Amino acid sequence: TGRDLIYAYADDVNFAFSEQGTERTYQHTEQNVYTPIEGCQCAACRAHTLENTLPQHFAEYHMTMNASKTTHVELEPGNTTKTSLLTLGNQVSGELECQLRIQSANAAFNAMHRVWLKKHKTSMTIKMRLYNSCVRSRLLYNAGVSAYTRIQLDRIDAAHRRHLRRLLGIYYPERISNQKLYQQTESKPISVGITELRWTMLGHTLRLPEETPGNKAIKQYYRRKVEQTDIPRKSTRRGRVLTTIPRLLQLDIQKLGRRIRNDNFAISELKTGRDL
Repeated sequence: TGRDLIYAYADDVNFAFSEQGTERTYQHTEQNVYTPIEGCQCAACRAHTLENTLPQHFAEYHMTMNASKTTHVELEPGNTTKTSLLTLGNQVSGELECQLRIQSANAAFNAMHRVWLKKHKTSMTIKMRLYNSCVRSRLLYNAGVSAYTRIQLDRIDAAHRRHLRRLLGIYYPERISNQKLYQQTESKPISVGITELRWTMLGHTLRLPEETPGNKAIKQYYRRKVEQTDIPRKSTRRGRVLTTIPRLLQLDIQKLGRRIRNDNFAISELKTGRDL
């Protein structure tokens, strides 16, 4: 229907249901009963009804559905940043995604502890090649589609620099500046790599065929912004605006504009979306 969405990748299929606040019955809102109720049109009941009918539908095409892997996640207005929902290897919540990414990188780094500290000396070039392959890749995996705040990026950069200091054998009370640390290891902050991946993702999506869902979604979003036909969203939370991929791209353009004011780069076209 117009308010229900379906998106799939390989054999993973996700259904998104939306509802109005008046659609939940008394049992759902007052008694907190979340079992399917006949005649109820809330998102939870429609999701459970679909889950019960899908196995028969798949059986007609000689396919099976793994019910043990089926999960139900409810996104509450104003509280989506704390929701635990894993999609294509990424958490919807930027805070949870940041924590899991750092934990995964730390586990990979500690698993190679003997390699970093083995008796015969290993050149820094070899160490960095191993580190970039086994640890840095975990910090950057699919990071271009994650919307991190500045604080979260600082945490990821701090974890990265902690690894580099251990590779160089620098421990407290010894000190080294961040600039010298990056120079000696011939590396750069993870936040810079995430920015590059974000623009790589945008370019890759825009180069896909026009009928691709991702291509349609991006162009539709920016056309609505340029034509000012976007439906105003009702505020569901207090405080700063949410960090989203389009807002991060806009900030990148603004930073780029300050750096190359005298260049012939068509920043105005990117800001207005005329090139889309």
